[in-house]
Amino acid sequence: MGVGSRYINEAGHELHYRENTALNLLPTTDSRNDRDTRGSTEAHAFFIDDRIDIGKWTFTPGIRYEMIDSAQNNNLTHVNTRATTTPRCPH
Repeated sequence: MGVGSRYINEAGHELHYRENTALNLLPTTDSRNDRDTRGSTEAHAFFIDDRIDIGKWTFTPGIRYEMIDSAQNNNLTHVNTRATTTPRCPH
């Protein structure tokens, strides 16, 4: 029998710059900024599983509980989204 957990905490910051391609220029940090988004995810998971051997067959039934909290903030439009999910499914 196995028992375990998983934890993850990550964050990201995305900046997107644009430049007129007709001028054959590459974007730089001085170019127009059309995206400035920060996001984060925090997840906790717990599981229990077991291994069952029957002849040449092996079955590993289990159950897992996971809670995921995600957020995304658009710093240009000031639109903030947040979602918390708790999927429960066989493992």
